[in-house]
Amino acid sequence: MSSRDFFWAPSSISGKNGEGFHNYHLNDNRFQKDIISGGPCFLRRFSSCVSELGLCKPCGSFSAPIVSVPEGKGGIVRHLERVGRGADFLVLWLDCDREGENICFEVIRCVEKFMNKSKDKQIYRAKFSAVTPKDILDAMNHLVSPNENESKAVEARQELDLKVGVAFSRFQTKYFQGKYGNLDSSVISYGPCQTPTLGFCVSRHDEIQTFQPEPFWSVDLTVAVSSKCVSLQWNRGRIFDQEVARVFQSLILEQEYLNCESVSVAESRRSRPTPMNTVELLKLASKNLGIGPHATMRAAEHLYLSGMFLNSTLPDRAVYAMI
Repeated sequence: MSSRDFFWAPSSISGKNGEGFHNYHLNDNRFQKDIISGGPCFLRRFSSCVSELGLCKPCGSFSAPIVSVPEGKGGIVRHLERVGRGADFLVLWLDCDREGENICFEVIRCVEKFMNKSKDKQIYRAKFSAVTPKDILDAMNHLVSPNENESKAVEARQELDLKVGVAFSRFQTKYFQGKYGNLDSSVISYGPCQTPTLGFCVSRHDEIQTFQPEPFWSVDLTVAVSSKCVSLQWNRGRIFDQEVARVFQSLILEQEYLNCESVSVAESRRSRPTPMNTVELLKLASKNLGIGPHATMRAAEHLYLSGMFLNSTLPDRAVYAMI
């Protein structure tokens, strides 16, 4: 059995978390690993050939070319090129969402040209939901290929975020500066995600501030059936007119007996709760436990990294109307 170089690129497994996960075999070849920890390798920005004058008009950003540049001073890219040099295999252990898939191809872009050439498949993707020995071993035994379509979807979204953000930031900065002379801000930025979210918060705040409580009445009736008390539910629910409620009360009190028109028996089953996405988790924690978003996400991260109580949930797929 020959020994071959292997390059392992996880997103969060390093140091102690990586201990005990060597001695793997891939394609009947024993390999050794190099462990790194990192995030996005590249940033998307406007090309340097685009002058600032070309972006002064809000619509100028939509036709401007976009390029990918190394993150920071390019240290991550140089590190990947160095540790991936001469590797025979590349297994990517990034987060199992679209963002992680995009980082996979950024790592491939840095490493592939420095790997040993082979006719066999050299690049693999590991899918896992928790950092536990069982999940890691299962992911290693069921390696797949990276999904390029998901990576391109992230790049398209990043380009749209950049162009829309720049265009609307310039537009509303000029618009509000012309409206308010004492505006204490040189730039009023627009975020394709942050601004609609702010709209939701402001709308909810306005509803709370303008809410006027209104008294209501309902019929709460309890009857005795075979020496047992049974509470009846009124289909009409609430009444906002007290006089109408008193009329119904008088009609009920005049009756000594009630006739049961029909009896129906049905079997119901309660299914196990479905996994919560991030939005539902934050809502329940705030409503039932009084825990804020920051503390909730910090606790969820701790449970996830411990690998015993929480699995990584799928990204939220809820679609919200644009404001």
